[in-house]
Amino acid sequence: MYRRMAEQWNGMEARASGLRIEGSGSPGFVITRLWTPGGSVFEQKQQTRYRPGADLLLIVEGGGRIRQDGRMLECGRGDLVVLDAEPRIEACFPRSTVIYAWVLGERAREQRWVTERFGEVLPVADSFLAPARALMDGLLDGDPALAEQPAVARAGEAFLKELVECSAPRRRPRAEEVYGEAMALIEERHRDPAFTAARLARELLVSELTLARAFSFLGRTADDELERRRAGTLLLLIGGRSLATADFARASEEAGFASEGSARRALWRLSQRR
Repeated sequence: MYRRMAEQWNGMEARASGLRIEGSGSPGFVITRLWTPGGSVFEQKQQTRYRPGADLLLIVEGGGRIRQDGRMLECGRGDLVVLDAEPRIEACFPRSTVIYAWVLGERAREQRWVTERFGEVLPVADSFLAPARALMDGLLDGDPALAEQPAVARAGEAFLKELVECSAPRRRPRAEEVYGEAMALIEERHRDPAFTAARLARELLVSELTLARAFSFLGRTADDELERRRAGTLLLLIGGRSLATADFARASEEAGFASEGSARRALWRLSQRR
């Protein structure tokens, strides 16, 4: 086992000092406990020495955002994030955060329970969260030689598989079902400036990737649809009138825009589509 202060983890460079790492295991199955007491931003600068497989991150305190392949994943306490380890990753944890991580080797790419969940954030029930934390603490705080045993790696992978499958939705909704439910929520909530595609996905209990696929047949995203709906509401509110800046700002806020500037840009984009 190693314990150290570090400026990077798993090929990702931390842009804030104080990252604490404790890890154990062997290539193909490495377990790690990460604590960034003051928050941190990670940016992947290099690939690991081994062929990438999968990274699974269990957030037990704090939270933040992870960007990969143009998608932003929001995660908080009790979330399990399943990541393809090959595309570059950027992560921002603005506050003190504790993460338990499993770094799996290339064999993980042959496991459907891993690959079918790439890019997903799974809510872990408290009944699983406590045992997962106890298991990881036991391995990390115990004899390092134990965690390096192949039998322990197999048992750890079996537990991890159970954790993923019990946290994932029992039934995967079809794209048309997700789209229909998403449109209903957008209609109901679009006037809330804090309502984003990420929040929409969480309320629908689907991943952001699943939500993106549901809108892909239209050639746009859920955020595009939110903007379009807000722009439509704004046009109804202003009724074609030329409003003073203050009045336009109030109407923009009522329509669900975070700022007057974002409202004007949305109206311009809407006019270009017509």
